Amino acid sequence: MSTQKTVYSSHWILRINLWRQFRYIGLGLIFNSLIWGFAITSLKKAKPVYSSDWALIVPGSGAGVNFNIPDIGQASSSSVSAFGSSSSDPRANYNYIITSEPLLNAAAASLKLPPEKFGKPHIKLIDNTTVIQLEVTGSSAKEAQQKSWAIYNALNNRLNKLRTEVAASRDEGTKTALLASQTKLREAQNRLSQYKARAALTSVEQIKDLLTNIEQLRKQRSETLAQQKSIANRLQQLSNNLRLSPQQAADALALQSDQVFQQYLKDYSESSGALEILLSKWGMNHPQVISEQAKWMGVQDAIITRARYILRRNIDKESIEQLYLTTGSGRVSLFESLVGLNAEMEGIAAEAKALDEQIKLLEKRQNILSQKEVTLDSLERNVKIAEAVFSSTLAKVDLSKTDIFVDYPLVQMLVEPTLPEKPSSPRPPFVYAGALFGSICTTSALVILWWRKKLKERVSQMISKTKPEPE
Repeated sequence: MSTQKTVYSSHWILRINLWRQFRYIGLGLIFNSLIWGFAITSLKKAKPVYSSDWALIVPGSGAGVNFNIPDIGQASSSSVSAFGSSSSDPRANYNYIITSEPLLNAAAASLKLPPEKFGKPHIKLIDNTTVIQLEVTGSSAKEAQQKSWAIYNALNNRLNKLRTEVAASRDEGTKTALLASQTKLREAQNRLSQYKARAALTSVEQIKDLLTNIEQLRKQRSETLAQQKSIANRLQQLSNNLRLSPQQAADALALQSDQVFQQYLKDYSESSGALEILLSKWGMNHPQVISEQAKWMGVQDAIITRARYILRRNIDKESIEQLYLTTGSGRVSLFESLVGLNAEMEGIAAEAKALDEQIKLLEKRQNILSQKEVTLDSLERNVKIAEAVFSSTLAKVDLSKTDIFVDYPLVQMLVEPTLPEKPSSPRPPFVYAGALFGSICTTSALVILWWRKKLKERVSQMISKTKPEPE
């Protein structure tokens, strides 16, 4: 009886094991069939997708501009590198712009494609470079390439529009500053012009020229005074030698050159000679002596009267006699030299006096202009500052217009969009590899489940053997 039960139990266990084998084998076939069926079906039904690869580069900024405006100031414009800051990368901005909806819509519209079918490009920023790598997919190789070019053109259009908007907004701010600096310059120029007209001072050079003239006049006066001193010494020496003053020499020459006076002197000399002869013969009361003496007295009075007329001043008999006695034919040239030196000295003295007066006048004017020079310098300095500010502002405005890539750097096509020869997806090797990996995982899982019961039984037996027997 027990033998039958044992046989029956063995048959039952065998049937259960067979059923478990068929069940796990069936599940393995079903799962593997589903995996490979899905892989083969996806390869047959999936539409091919082509990828066009291309790359952009953002060059560094150009060299700055620096120039000097003579007598006005300096203007400079420097292009700061867009990659100079570690906290910002223009490529990230361009990444956002490229993937933005307005740009993709514009690119799709250029190809007359619906925006939802255009798709988004795959962008990769390569580290430690200024390169932007892009990948655009399409249903055909030509469509993928056309999408790439459409995105590139739309990006340039968008950047140009942004640069124009930035330049316009800057112009509004700089225009106000330019108008303000222009107004200040005009006001400073008007104040300077009005002051020049009112003060009769056109420039600082005018004062310098005035000082130069004063120095020249002083030099000329020194030379004149030296010449005057030399002539005065000669005049004094000649006057001492002749024992006459220049005025006396002039009087003597004037009397000697007068014919009437000389005739009176001749008559006086003849009358004096005749009177001496008569006095030697007769006494003082003799009629001829009295008559000749009366004639002599008359001639003497005539000489004095004529001398006073010629010299235009009162002169006595003794002075006339002195002039007459000192006058001789050999001394006339010396008298003339004495009179000439005196006249020359008086002329030089008058010239020195005129120079003194002119120097004083110029010094007075120079003092007045020097006081006004401070105000003129201040006004001219204000004009130069206003000119420098205006010119620098104008130059910066012009330079900022030439450098339009400060905020949005230039983008260049580094690698043109490729025309793919093969579709990028689906890729059969990858699909088959995935299916094979799925089959291996599924089969391994079923095998582990199959061996689970046997492993459990072996573990139970090992545990029961390790338990101690009861005493």
